[in-house]
Amino acid sequence: MAAGVRYMQLSSRESSQTQRETQAWLLEVSALVDVHDYRDDDHLPEYLDQAERRRVIAELRRMPAGSRSLRDALAIVSPELLDRDDDSSSPEG
Repeated sequence: MAAGVRYMQLSSRESSQTQRETQAWLLEVSALVDVHDYRDDDHLPEYLDQAERRRVIAELRRMPAGSRSLRDALAIVSPELLDRDDDSSSPEG
């Protein structure tokens, strides 16, 4: 029983930490992106692992200020996400 309670505490703490990290990443992306050319359904962080999130930030920072495109950063880091975005914007999707 005690092990179950401890597991729930650790799981809850981990979940809270993940939520904080995700929120911080979203805020950083929002601050960096100049060109809003990727339609996010608020699930983008779920599609990327931690390393990919760091790479998205790094790619955005490499782009010249004023032309930082989330779509371009994603094309480098995780191009399959662009296929998902393109599919959802098509008449059939």
